[in-house]
Amino acid sequence: MKNIENRICVSLGNISFDECLAAVKKYPLCEIRLDMFDFSIAEIKEIFESGKRIIATYRNGKLSNAKRKDMLLVAIESGAAYIDIELESEENYKKEITEVAKKKQCRIIISYHNYIDTPSEKKLKQIAGNCFDANADLVKISCMINQKSDLAIIYKLYEHFNNIVALGMGEHGKESRIKSLELGAEFTYASINPENKTAPGQLSFDEISTQIRSMENWKKILTPLQFHVTRENGTERAFTGKYNDFSEKGFYECVCCGETLFSSQSKFHSACGWPSFSDIRNEKTIKVVKDYSHGMVREEVRCNNCDAHLGHVFTDGPEPTGLRYCINSAAIKFSSLLRNSSPHF
Repeated sequence: MKNIENRICVSLGNISFDECLAAVKKYPLCEIRLDMFDFSIAEIKEIFESGKRIIATYRNGKLSNAKRKDMLLVAIESGAAYIDIELESEENYKKEITEVAKKKQCRIIISYHNYIDTPSEKKLKQIAGNCFDANADLVKISCMINQKSDLAIIYKLYEHFNNIVALGMGEHGKESRIKSLELGAEFTYASINPENKTAPGQLSFDEISTQIRSMENWKKILTPLQFHVTRENGTERAFTGKYNDFSEKGFYECVCCGETLFSSQSKFHSACGWPSFSDIRNEKTIKVVKDYSHGMVREEVRCNNCDAHLGHVFTDGPEPTGLRYCINSAAIKFSSLLRNSSPHF
């Protein structure tokens, strides 16, 4: 992704005025959580006159609507690029702010936050539609992710709407901070550092930037299919993989990092369409996690060294393990020798 820094919005709160002023001058895109500051009117003016692209928002609960509105109008008059208003705000409050924003060519974000759970896909589509009906130029949806299957609901929104930023909160929602950019979000949200998060599960600017740069490096190292399978949790088509009908004696390594994962001694013909192994070479090289994608619950197999997606494990394999590690050929490479080095790490 080119110019990735322009698509990471640094959300600022609970820092000093001087720190905030320095941040809006440093980062291309910032959000000012005015509810997390005690700025004077003069300080608000200085902040919004000093930055490049700044989102102004004041979450409900700390001040009256009248005082919140006054502070947001000052931000708009001082050059805010975006104004963020909660969907559930009173109609007159939204109307007065959006009218001024349109006159000042300040883009309107109508946002919905759910800090408890993720509603159904049907409900979220309805909520997003209501946000656009409220004159949103951009819709923000942010929900607590309590299990991985919730992420699929968030990601589905990108199939139905343009001009939307849909994210997950909490530990399980972290991946959405980066995935959202791949799915078409105009930008994602980050904290200025790991200590000053403005939302649960938020990654810092440096964490997001580093992870995206890492993905770009993987694209240089891997073929498109290898990248799709290992870094995007993809699956190659059945019966097309290089190692599906392959019987040489040796070892199978992670295609990303070179970690030795399987031995030909445990490989067997399962007729499932993918290379199958009844056991792993070393329990420390593999990790198994729950996979809730595609409306199913499966046991996903990942490389413990570089977190590459390898495939899934099932309980219909031969004795003595009774397991079938169903592995994508694109995720592994064969070596006739046992090698312990990891070429990319």
